[in-house]
Amino acid sequence: MLKENSAEYKLQPGEGLGTAKPKDRQEEFLSQIINRLNEVFVTDQLTDKDMVNYAYTIRDKVGENILVMKQIENNSPEL
Repeated sequence: MLKENSAEYKLQPGEGLGTAKPKDRQEEFLSQIINRLNEVFVTDQLTDKDMVNYAYTIRDKVGENILVMKQIENNSPEL
């Protein structure tokens, strides 16, 4: 049983307070894309290189669509 005045009763402070580094927006966005690709292809046993090549293929195909590119230009990734 813990007692209020005992040493065991007090919380120990955490370590490393304020040592986290802010994430780069582009890096965070790319991480989200990779995580989604991992979810889609988890059972296909694709390598990281396979998924990166697939992401480049999608990027290239999307880049060919003028309407989609206008939408991308007019909307931020946060939306």
